Amino acid sequence: MIYSLNGKLILSEPNSAVVECCGVGYRCTVSLKTVGALPKLGEQVFLYTYMAVREDAVDLFGFATIEEMQAFKMITSVNGVGAKVGIAILSEFAPEYLYTYIAAGDYKALTAAGGVGPKLAQRIVLELKDKI
Repeated sequence: MIYSLNGKLILSEPNSAVVECCGVGYRCTVSLKTVGALPKLGEQVFLYTYMAVREDAVDLFGFATIEEMQAFKMITSVNGVGAKVGIAILSEFAPEYLYTYIAAGDYKALTAAGGVGPKLAQRIVLELKDKI
């Protein structure tokens, strides 16, 4: 499992970043919040990572803060919430706001994230309210 990356930022796009570590470039899917926290190209960067291993793919997700990584893990533990939706939610909400909405049962606020409809938002609130 890859826990973090520390190296030179060689590419930054709206939903991904590539970090070169010892000559190897690691592409990470990142939220818009993390993209906003990245340094300029060629500068040193540190990202916490989560590696998702599936039958047909191995994906690496990068996060500027450990809180964002923990929120991603929690969100994607909900049945029906995949990594794409988890990144979309974290692109829309900082972890502390996300926790506030879930604790308050405000599922309507969660529908602002791309790919999250009312039913999925209700499921997220229902499954995570007791964990927050």
